[in-house]
Amino acid sequence: MQRDPEAGTVLAISNRAEGRRAGVEGMVTCGSVWCCPVCAAKVAAKRADELASVLDAVHASGGSAFMLTLTISHHAGDRLGLSRDERERRGQLDQRRKWRNRLDKIDQRRMSRELAEEKGWDVDEHQAEADDIAETSLRRDIATSDPQFIAVGPQAREQRDSDTHELEELNARRGCWDAVTDCWQATTGGRDWGPDQDDAGLLGWAKVTEVTDGGTPASLAGQPAGHGYSGNGWHVHVHVLLCFERDVSEEYVAAKIAGGMHARWARKARALGFDSSDEHGWDLRKTYRGAGDNLHSYFVKQAHEITGGHRKEGRRRGGRTPMQLLAEAVDTYRVEDVARWWEWETASEARGQLTWSTGRRSLRGFAQLGVEKDDQEVADETLDGEERLGLPDDTARWLGANDQYPTLLDVAETSGLAAARRWLAAHDLDWDDDPPPRSAAGRDGTT
Repeated sequence: MQRDPEAGTVLAISNRAEGRRAGVEGMVTCGSVWCCPVCAAKVAAKRADELASVLDAVHASGGSAFMLTLTISHHAGDRLGLSRDERERRGQLDQRRKWRNRLDKIDQRRMSRELAEEKGWDVDEHQAEADDIAETSLRRDIATSDPQFIAVGPQAREQRDSDTHELEELNARRGCWDAVTDCWQATTGGRDWGPDQDDAGLLGWAKVTEVTDGGTPASLAGQPAGHGYSGNGWHVHVHVLLCFERDVSEEYVAAKIAGGMHARWARKARALGFDSSDEHGWDLRKTYRGAGDNLHSYFVKQAHEITGGHRKEGRRRGGRTPMQLLAEAVDTYRVEDVARWWEWETASEARGQLTWSTGRRSLRGFAQLGVEKDDQEVADETLDGEERLGLPDDTARWLGANDQYPTLLDVAETSGLAAARRWLAAHDLDWDDDPPPRSAAGRDGTT
């Protein structure tokens, strides 16, 4: 997080029904929900508001909502996942594999027709024409999207062999997050998914990915017993808000849709070398706004945990949140914690956190939320704060250099503007009770 040198820096506080929110105007935002405490807290607060609106709309219409959690087995030695570059390269290689398979099938049918013509057998001319059209279209798409792809000649065989070997190596380095991504695609795919949704009366869904770090066992980490590591490594799982048009029971949802979702999830997990048992691999519960077990509450809790990430308490069962990992890495410089954070930064880059169902089952459309803003757009939004406190250049620079913006935001959200003034005074930092108007506060909004 960096200051915009052309913008004034202002602490803004908004008092809302769901609680007090604080932000800093005049910052250049990164929009990262995984690695930036300030942007992540702001995005979480926005998503909480949206999910609250969804729950309100569902229950106002006489519907019902459920929280489904899906997870896979995980161990201390499991990798978290491929980097952004590795995922992009793997995607390219996998696409090439699919292109080659399609071209091979067209070529095999062509050779079969040539043999049939030699024998004087009947040939399906319509299929031959369709193959020619498909091959022309496919080669045009390949030339446009991947000019380095070689389709014919001796070099094509060399490239195929090289690509196959590289794809195998990348697949071998995939981790828990990559597996969870594939499991979710399998869960919401296949011939059963559409009928399942229709039969259950599903309005739509929202899915969030959560990751905690259990680290390595205390003995391997060189730490005393009870130091905070569960010893189970990275724990990647998804929480899914399932909304229905009628008020139905847990038993109904489990039988009509959730059981099938977990069956597809578990089948894919086992194919990838993981597992997801019927006993521990999934959990389903009915939920309401205000309950502590839905996605709205999850994002509210996340926003407060992140802004208070410098504190050690509140560690979730099963491990540390990424922001707690960051705080401990900064505080202790423990080699293992720093290495874990580097692995987290690398594997989390450009991955999605919250996704929504679309089309005729769009929950956003049902709740009339409008077009979704991406994380960067949310981070750039200006907080409509009723209370504002100017932060002079020297104060703003000190806060940034010492990573104290999250601490100040936590104080402001927890105890209000007066407490923020006291905190600044305790650190010999100046402030301005009469900051510039919001319209002049900066180009990039509030973080």
